[in-house]
Amino acid sequence: MSLFVSVVALALCTGDRLELALDHAGDNRSELQVVLDHYEVSGDSQKYEAACFLIENMAGHNYAELVFFDLDDNRVEFDSLSYANYDEASAAMSALEKESGEVHYGRGETVHDTQTITSEYLINNIDLAFQSWQNNPWSIEVSFEDFCEYILPYRGSNEPVEFWRGELMEKFSNLAEEMENPLDPKEAGRLLERKANQMVGFDPIFYLHPTDQGFTEMKARGLGRCEDITNMQIYARRAGGVAVASDYTPHWAKSGNNHAWSVVIGADGKGYSPISGVAAKVYRKTFSEQLSSLGSMLEEGESAPRWLKGKYYEDVTDSYVDTSDVGIWLPEIPTGTKYAYLSVFNSGHWRPIQWSSVQTNSATFVGMGQDIVYLPMFHIDGENIPAGEPFILQKDGSTRTLLGGGEEVAIETNETTERRVAYEDWTDESVTVPLKNDTVYELFVWNNDAWESLIKVIGGTKVTTFDSLHQGMLYWLVDSNGDREERPFTIENGSIVRW
Repeated sequence: MSLFVSVVALALCTGDRLELALDHAGDNRSELQVVLDHYEVSGDSQKYEAACFLIENMAGHNYAELVFFDLDDNRVEFDSLSYANYDEASAAMSALEKESGEVHYGRGETVHDTQTITSEYLINNIDLAFQSWQNNPWSIEVSFEDFCEYILPYRGSNEPVEFWRGELMEKFSNLAEEMENPLDPKEAGRLLERKANQMVGFDPIFYLHPTDQGFTEMKARGLGRCEDITNMQIYARRAGGVAVASDYTPHWAKSGNNHAWSVVIGADGKGYSPISGVAAKVYRKTFSEQLSSLGSMLEEGESAPRWLKGKYYEDVTDSYVDTSDVGIWLPEIPTGTKYAYLSVFNSGHWRPIQWSSVQTNSATFVGMGQDIVYLPMFHIDGENIPAGEPFILQKDGSTRTLLGGGEEVAIETNETTERRVAYEDWTDESVTVPLKNDTVYELFVWNNDAWESLIKVIGGTKVTTFDSLHQGMLYWLVDSNGDREERPFTIENGSIVRW
């Protein structure tokens, strides 16, 4: 039996994907080959196969420094951690944007794992991962396949590669003594999450520090954003032999920002954790390349929205919310366009969150969260452009296009009217603030593929009435000098419904 397994493992490790990864390593190829040779000589077929799994999927993993750029893609220097708190950093960023225009973040330095990881690191990671998998009672039912995907990997996102597994294994070595049922992986996962949260807490200033922190930096600062906290939770759970993944929504559907969190994977290979925000899509990060992902289908040089062109994620939305498949008609398709996208409105922009191949003037988007407003889009020359009218995917799975033409109504607003903003902590609880006195607000309507300005008003104690608004159209009332986090709204039976 052991000979058969060894032969199968060898066959799995001599394919094209492994060779491509070794080629991608360049001058570092010899370090990866040392790892393969080490486990082949040892005769441990499972560790050999685990080494193959890591190396053949390694080419798409890296440490990425994220930095700010202006609209002309010139780098903008900004260090949020030089300010005392989030409010000061946010004010400084707002002042910077008023002076230099809107900024966005993108990749700076990128360090590829295949080209820098050492044989010492990889062998250490594999051996310790097997120890935690094979020696903890709550790991008994974790399959080898799930072990490779959810315990073995050495990174959680795009953070620096560092030694962490041995230190945390020692730190949590007495975990079984704290448990009521040492056979329960969920209990082990909860305890390890709690211990990780004691190591890294939340500070919103790290929203303006987009580069993922490494293990050393997180320990030293003791603070981070949700991505950092999730990574520490993943480290702790993997060190403890608990199968764990990182789930995330790239863009909330009814507020600004995004969120990531860790989930314990059960014996059935599934994981779930409750969320407090409204999600149109939830994805799960994987270490293995997903051959059905958009990134794996794109041809070299072909452009796609940033969040969707990756290769290392799978769709788990239906584990969290009720979903429906959505078919839409695309009357005009730009020449050469192969994909269409559905977008949610997030922090003042329509942001793509799902993709579909285009088939003869139509596209079908699979597994979309319900009770959400969406806009179809194309991605042309690096820009997202509307491909149709916004519509609401209703709770029963039907759609309602926002074309206007409904009954004319009037709405009133005064200093007590509230709007939602995205000053969110990692539990995603939003706060509300009233319209401010002596502040200019602008009312927009979505019309002809863009927001069209209707009127400007000044907030105050007097009631302001907006006349001649139509049911069935999408509106947006914003502070002209604010952060544009206000939600768009429709008018339903004479009342404002925010989306």
